[in-house]
Amino acid sequence: MSNIGDLKARLTIHLQELHLDAQNQPKDACDAGELAAAAKAAAKRAKIELEETKATVQRDVRANPAMHGIDKPTEGAIAAAVTIDDKVRTAERALIDLHELADMAESVANAFEHRRSMLKEEVNLWQNNYWGDITVKERQMAPVADTAQKAGFEQAQGRRRRREEEE
Repeated sequence: MSNIGDLKARLTIHLQELHLDAQNQPKDACDAGELAAAAKAAAKRAKIELEETKATVQRDVRANPAMHGIDKPTEGAIAAAVTIDDKVRTAERALIDLHELADMAESVANAFEHRRSMLKEEVNLWQNNYWGDITVKERQMAPVADTAQKAGFEQAQGRRRRREEEE
């Protein structure tokens, strides 16, 4: 499976190699989706591990409150001891890191969906000769320009004739 950096590098669309980009798009999108799914699963596993760590620490604090600096074991004191425990804090930070990774992986998977639609648009533009040969367009436009020039000239001549007739 690819990592996020490799997938980001494959997001670029190469106008001269649209056929290759189109061929690789399904595999790249699949890789991005699998990476996002794996990152989400890792975050869910980390959440379960955090809950287990909290439960274990809470059990230890209830069993031996003096060891955790608690004189009177109230619910608030136990909750505070669980919150500041090093194992719980480490598990919480790991969960946050994995959520961040999952969000980034999901963002890359979403980017490949956008890339797919952009590839479709680029192919449509090529099929419709959007970037066609300019000389062909100039040659096609020459008769139209000549006709417009002649029409403008004839229209001007008509105005001049009418003015002369009015005088």
